[in-house]
Parts: sequence; C-alpha cells; structure tokens
Amino acid sequence: MPPRPGDTVELEVSTLAYGGHGVARLDDFVVFVRGAVPGDRVLARVTKRKRAHAEARTLEILSPSPQRVAPRCRHAHECGGCEWQSLAYGTQLQYKQQQVVDSLQRIAHLGDYRLEPILGMGDPWRYRNKMEFSFGTGDHGRLELGLHKRGSWSEIVDIADCLLASGRMNRARLAVAAACRDLGLQPYSRRDGGGLLRHLVVREGRASGDLLLNLFVSARFAEEAELARRVTAEAGCSSFALTVNETPADAAVGDGPHALTGPTHLRESIAGVDLRVPAAAFLQTNSAVCETLYATALRFASP
Repeated sequence: MPPRPGDTVELEVSTLAYGGHGVARLDDFVVFVRGAVPGDRVLARVTKRKRAHAEARTLEILSPSPQRVAPRCRHAHECGGCEWQSLAYGTQLQYKQQQVVDSLQRIAHLGDYRLEPILGMGDPWRYRNKMEFSFGTGDHGRLELGLHKRGSWSEIVDIADCLLASGRMNRARLAVAAACRDLGLQPYSRRDGGGLLRHLVVREGRASGDLLLNLFVSARFAEEAELARRVTAEAGCSSFALTVNETPADAAVGDGPHALTGPTHLRESIAGVDLRVPAAAFLQTNSAVCETLYATALRFASP
C-alpha cells in the first residue's frame, strides 16, 4: 500500500533525482527523499503523495552512506540553497552526468549518441556572480536578510556567510541589512501587504570588480538617498538602484531599476568579449564555467 502524508517510513536510498533529492522505493512505489544521499538508510516522514510517487523529508539518518561528507556550510541543514553539499564534489559530478544519460535514454529515447565527459570547476565555492536575497522578520521582530529556509517561502535564514558568494557580496548584504535596521525600514509582508523591503539582488563583475546592488521594494520611500549613501560607503559598491514591485508576486521583478548611485549596469568580460550587463539582464551566474561553456561550443562549431 502506498504511503500517506504523515506516515513515518524507513527507506534505503539508491540514487539521486534531478535537483538533489534521494530516490528510494517502498515495494514498487517511488519516494523522493529530501536530505538523503545514495547509500543512506533513513527514517523519513511522507509530506506529499501523488499517483506515481511520494515525497518525504528525512527525520533521522539511521545508517549513513559511505559517500556522505560533512557539509562545509554551517547553514546547509536549514538553508534551501544547496541540496548537494552532503556529497563530495567529484561524486556530485558523477550523479549529474548520470542524470543526463537517464534523460537522454528514458525520456528522449536516444541511444545513438556520444556523451562528452562532464566538465567541473577546480574550486566549487564562491563562484556565483549574482545572488538574490530575501527580507524577512526573525525572532523578536528583528529584520533579516538572507536565503529561504529549506522547504519554506515565508521563513528566512539570516546566514552569516554564503559560501557561493564572494566576500564582497556577503559584506554588501550585511551592509544593506544593518543600514535598513538603523533606518527603521520594515520587511514586506505577503500576508497583509504592509512593509517595504522585498529582495536584494547583488551582482558582481568578476573581471571589472563592479558591484551592483538592486533593492526591490513595494514603494519609493523617503530614506532612499541616506540608505544608498550608507551602503555605498560601507560596501564599496559601484552602483545602488531601486526596483519597485507593487504586486503580491514574491519575485524580483518590477518597475526599475532606478539609479541612486552609479550606473544601472555592470561591466564584465567573458571569452575575450567585453560586456555591459544591465541590472535585470540574464548572464550565466558562474563566470568561470561560462568561459568553459563558450569555449566548448566554439570548439564544436569549428570546422
């Protein structure tokens, strides 16, 4: 009998699904398990059941996998940003390549192809050139600025140091949070529509050193200039802008960016091409691998 939401089950995890959840079976019923890696034997609580599978959350690791490693980030068990940190990076690459194979064979039904080996990074930390942080309210009403708690869109983990971002990007986040607290600015509430602060997008030009901060708010406000002055002085950013999102949508979109200091773009150089990247434009978030991606595409396209 398939498990029901709320059931506690013991599972043996065999592989990883796309996105990093463990895959286990109860008889012939598939269960996707958050917080488990292949080789783990876990006690898990079922959170959702669909026709062909269930979803569960790990409560206790009864027997850890030999592949399991201690996460480097102190927030890994509560933050929803990194699902794969309990596996060594080389092991992560192996599972990701296998997921490509599974997609080609099981979904696309392809067999006559040659798969190139996966290309990873030399150092899989501090690589992101863009981070999106969210505002929230913590204990005793304290303003928080961080990443969403694992499995939650309303709770924020006020992280001390995100290991995906550079030290400059983390310092900028801390500077914005401190200045907003000092000025008495309040986080936006999705429940009642009150409050001001919604998101902070930090972008860094790895080649140029530009640092662009785009603050998403529910409305323009009187303390804009003072906030920009304090943050620019503390974080050393080249640009500080505002974008106004008056809708209930919990997304970094809206009217803007409106420049408070500096231009609303940053400079970057990738594969020998100098770029001017607008605040809201798409750019691969991993600058180093972006270089590898373009070089590989060029190699395949060359006669």
